[in-house]
Parts: sequence; structure tokens; C-alpha cells
Amino acid sequence: MGSDVMVVAEDVVKRYGRKDPLAVDRVSLRVRRGESLGIVGETGSGKSTMAKILSGLLPHDEGRAEFDGRAIYRRGRVDREIWKRVQMIFQDPYESLNPAMDVGTIVGEPLVFWRGFSPSQTRTRVAELLEGVGLAPSLAQAPPEELSGGQRQRVSIARAMAAEPELIICDEPVAALDVSVQAQILALMNELRERQGVAYVFISHDIGVVQLMCDRIAVMNAGKVVEELDAADLSVDRATDPYTRRLLASVPTLPHIDHPEQRPG
Repeated sequence: MGSDVMVVAEDVVKRYGRKDPLAVDRVSLRVRRGESLGIVGETGSGKSTMAKILSGLLPHDEGRAEFDGRAIYRRGRVDREIWKRVQMIFQDPYESLNPAMDVGTIVGEPLVFWRGFSPSQTRTRVAELLEGVGLAPSLAQAPPEELSGGQRQRVSIARAMAAEPELIICDEPVAALDVSVQAQILALMNELRERQGVAYVFISHDIGVVQLMCDRIAVMNAGKVVEELDAADLSVDRATDPYTRRLLASVPTLPHIDHPEQRPG
């Protein structure tokens, strides 16, 4: 593509029914390599629908959605190569992991499917990935039901990283966790971004979380992007849209989490 822009969405439209309001209404976004873009809004704002479109899980009806110059959907079919380069972390760690598999199989699936690893290579790499997210390699033999919510979400992150993606789309990845575990998972994700150079699209209803995690923030309401701001400029005084100002007025206080750019080099 010859550009630092990785993801392009232009005038994207998604409708679920002819008589329903548009779920996504002429949304345009850009994601650069290595950056973290937050998409924030309340339930029903269209943010999760947009996440599914960008990850290739849901086709859009109008507009343009591309990853690295390639259409995410072409002639009604997803470009499957995108699923190797774009991974997703879902909201509920109790629902997103297959209970019929042990942790090693869950994390190792992308290694076998996308990278052609042998069984011995897979075991070695799974152990490395689990250690990389702060889990003991011995948990590879454990079923998900034996893990806490925080451990399950770490497994989800390890699985996402296994394919060595360039972009991870995170759809409310800490919403199902208590506040202390949220802080741990968010710090881990910032660390992985700094270490691996992966880009994030970070979806949340919580503008305080995305402010901690992201470089830029797009605010969605009723299917539209009503405002886009640099995280450093995110304040009631600098916001121009009334909806954004209302969200900012209700930002909760979370434990301090270092942003990669705040750490000494």
C-alpha cells in the first residue's frame, strides 16, 4: 500500500432490516500501523457492528472497507488472508473459549492453521505465548472451566497473538471483568503493543478505558461517528459534540496504567 494507513473505512453502511435505523451510518475511519484507535459509545451506537465489519465477521452494505489496500469483503465473500493478519478479542471470556478444548489447543489452533506448525513446534510456541501473557505453561493442559475470568482473557490474548497479527480488534475486552482485573489486562495489552508493534481497534462503552489505551478516539452515536479526537485532547472543554461532552462527564476513575508512549525509552 506504500502508506502507514492500515485500515480504511469510507462511508460504510450496515442495515439489519429495511425498516430499522441504520446500524452503521456512513462511517469513515482510518487506522495507522502500530496505533490504537478507540471507538466509544453507548449500547446500540454501532461500535460492535463496526468492529465485526473491520474484522471480516460481518459484510457491510455500502461504502468501502479495506485492510492494507485489499477489500475486506469482495463479491460477498471475506478475504480469508485478512483473518491471519487481523485477530479479534471478544467481550466475554466465559463464552469466547471452546469448552471442549484445552488451553494449549485453543492457543495453538492459529499456529497449525495459519502457520503450519508441527505438534512439537506448536507445544513450544504455546508455552512461549502463555508465558508472554503472564500464564504458566502448565496451564496448556487445563480446560477453560478451571480458569478465572482474567486468566481466560489472557488465553484469548495469547490466541490472538499466535497468528502474529498486524491488527487486533478488541470488542469490550474487559467489560466482563472486575476493576482490578481490568487494570491488569489493559496493562498487559499496552505492554504487548509496545513489544510487538501490533495496532489495536479498541471498542468500549467506557470512554475512560479507551482514553487510557488509545492514541485517537472516535465517538459513535446512533450509527454515526459524531466526533474524533486525539486522546491527549479528550476533555469536556475540547469536545464539540454534546454527546461526547456527556460521556466525558461520566468518566470513571481506574487505577493508573502506563501508556507505551509514557514509558521511558
